[in-house]
Amino acid sequence: MVFIDEREDSLDDGYFAIQTSPRSWQNCPAFWHAVGDVLSFADAHAEHWRWLEPTTPAAKFPYGVVKSPGDRDFDRVAAAYASVMKMVAFDEALAIDTYIAANLETLGRHQQAIRELSTPVIRVHAGILLLPLVGAVDSVRAQQIMESVLVGVVQEQAKCVIIDIAGVPVVDTKVADNLIKTTTAVSLLGAKTILTGISAQIARTIVQLGVDISVMQTKSKLADGIVLALELAGKQIVEKH
Repeated sequence: MVFIDEREDSLDDGYFAIQTSPRSWQNCPAFWHAVGDVLSFADAHAEHWRWLEPTTPAAKFPYGVVKSPGDRDFDRVAAAYASVMKMVAFDEALAIDTYIAANLETLGRHQQAIRELSTPVIRVHAGILLLPLVGAVDSVRAQQIMESVLVGVVQEQAKCVIIDIAGVPVVDTKVADNLIKTTTAVSLLGAKTILTGISAQIARTIVQLGVDISVMQTKSKLADGIVLALELAGKQIVEKH
């Protein structure tokens, strides 16, 4: 930003303006400081510019005092104006870049939180994990499911993972393939996978698609899957009398 004294008879608003095309003073600079003017810059320094052209202090208001191409005073003020505009443009670009970066970072955190909430691995018993799925399963979420399950198996030293798909609206070939891949990866870590929440519609769809899910043990209800998982872990539920 540059502050410049303006001649009192051209004061019409809160800023001093020039026009570079066509070249003209939109306001008249002051000249009472030794036939010159004082300019104060944003970096806290000030300069006294003595006008070199006799036409500068003689410029008449109102606007449109066109200067010749070789006018040294106009060229000097225009250069200062251009440098200020470059600084303003740089500051604006920096502010926009900072704003975008902050928003992308926030968006990334939100997406990560959503992914974590959409694939919660719950410890239901020692060595037994539960992954309840709700909503559609696309390729990105399928990858997140596999990563979450594998990390959980390693951290908990799990022997069994229950994947409940009661909240998944559609199970197609791609979803079934992702579940099979997850089951295969879990088996490589020495754990077993139980698929629960299979409704009649999902069972019919899997049969019609010809998908082989025999690598997974299946139960229609989550409760039955938990009982099976306990049995695989060498435990059982006993009723108290």
